[in-house]
Amino acid sequence: LALVCAALAGLVAYEWFALRSQQVVAPIAGVEFTQGELLNNLMRAYFDIEPVDVAIAPDDPREGPANAPLQLVVFSDFECPSCKTNSKQLARMVSAFGDQISIVYKNYPLSSDCNPTLTANPHKHACNAALGGIAAQMQGKFVEYHHLIYGAAGAPTPQVVDAAAQRIGLDMAKFNQDKDSDAARAKLQADIH
Repeated sequence: LALVCAALAGLVAYEWFALRSQQVVAPIAGVEFTQGELLNNLMRAYFDIEPVDVAIAPDDPREGPANAPLQLVVFSDFECPSCKTNSKQLARMVSAFGDQISIVYKNYPLSSDCNPTLTANPHKHACNAALGGIAAQMQGKFVEYHHLIYGAAGAPTPQVVDAAAQRIGLDMAKFNQDKDSDAARAKLQADIH
């Protein structure tokens, strides 16, 4: 939960500093900043938050360069409406800051079907969608999958997951095999813990 809180606090800071304007120069409290100054302010906001060490595996999906000055680790659930909204904000960050930001994606499905830290199953499709993301990453297409799942209307049902995998050109036999594999389930558990 501390990791999720840190990621959400970062998104709130981003919302406050960066999303107030779509322009290169952003007005904040009557002061204008260049994009570089805005990035510095955003980074300072993150530095004010107590850092949390999160293990990042070489096979974790990443958007942006590994050596970017601003590193975010995002824990999300493909069925979570807030995560869907935040994914749009993250896309704006990547668009605005390019190679100055790196986002590592981790799964935290809100379903007791695969998340042993929960006792309820509010998102019954979250586990399958997360395993689909892991299988997409095994073919090097997590980011595309991520954007399609969050861009879809409604819940990430098995039909939506399969349609996204087909649309991004995954080998469907391998996708289904990987999604149901012990390796994918182990990766999901590693993200959760």
